[in-house]
Amino acid sequence: MDQTTALERRLRSIEARLSDLESPAAAHIPEPGVEDSVLFVGDVTYGGGRRARYHWHRPAGALTGMPWDENLERLAALAHPLRGAILRRLFQSPATAAELVEEDIVGSTGAAYHHLGALHSGGWITREPGGRHSLRTARVIPLLSIIAATEEH
Repeated sequence: MDQTTALERRLRSIEARLSDLESPAAAHIPEPGVEDSVLFVGDVTYGGGRRARYHWHRPAGALTGMPWDENLERLAALAHPLRGAILRRLFQSPATAAELVEEDIVGSTGAAYHHLGALHSGGWITREPGGRHSLRTARVIPLLSIIAATEEH
């Protein structure tokens, strides 16, 4: 009987911890050992079955103590509605500049190459064999984190 009571207590304790972890407030609790840090984590299927798994954190002081010039240049590459449309499309699957035009995402191949070039220079996309462009796996979770960060909080 004593074993059953101990198991019931243990089960209640596990259920309580699980409930705490699944609560909305749990999203605001930093992981142990990363206090005074910024972190983002993700596990996403994208681009026709590709998978991006990412866990990143940096001490807040390191982020605020470094120059932001290069970071802002990468961010500026995103700050155009057509580039956002291109990235959303590439999230679904890789595409050529011609496909972006055919799908009415951009108006011409010249415009497509202009915006693809900016996204490539910013490190968001890569060019695959056959002229297809795709999201860089290492940038999928950061990109979605930026989008999530701009939601109304």
